[in-house]
Amino acid sequence: MKVSVIIAVYKDVSSLSLIITALKRQTYKNFEVIISEDGENHQMREYVANISGLDVKHTTQEDIGVRKARSQNNGIIASSGEYLIFIDGDCVPYTTFVEAHVALAERKTVLSGRRVNLSELLTQKIKSGLVDIVDIEKNLWKYIGLAFEKNSKYEYGFYLSPTGWLYPLLSKLCKRNTSILGCNFSCF
Repeated sequence: MKVSVIIAVYKDVSSLSLIITALKRQTYKNFEVIISEDGENHQMREYVANISGLDVKHTTQEDIGVRKARSQNNGIIASSGEYLIFIDGDCVPYTTFVEAHVALAERKTVLSGRRVNLSELLTQKIKSGLVDIVDIEKNLWKYIGLAFEKNSKYEYGFYLSPTGWLYPLLSKLCKRNTSILGCNFSCF
């Protein structure tokens, strides 16, 4: 199934760069990237023009205030995927991010995921290249200190494969939140 990953961005090229690196590492490969910019930033346009190794489209709109939903609609119009995954321009996905959304995809259903809020210090280490985001993904235990940081939501960083044995068991036992978070959701 062809997937369109729609990234809502606003001027933050360094975070988009991390997302693009993470998307190049995805285990599921049949996807395009739509960078839905809420504005028309010259640095963003330059960065996007130089992305290689991914099928990328870039949509822009006049910067006249926050219009994220309209920007995402522009991304939908530009997309060619059967399935749409939406993320914010500061959410760096796991290497299995697209694969997990596809594995859980159902018609007439919207999936909503969560995100891990990292400390400013760790974020700066990632942006400067001192810490690789894949190291956090694969060795989350090394970053146990995140659990004690205010608003970290560290527990959301533990990944359970939707095709594994534990996910179906826990998904039946855990209370479900039916609200959609705009930072990470998907649908047909």
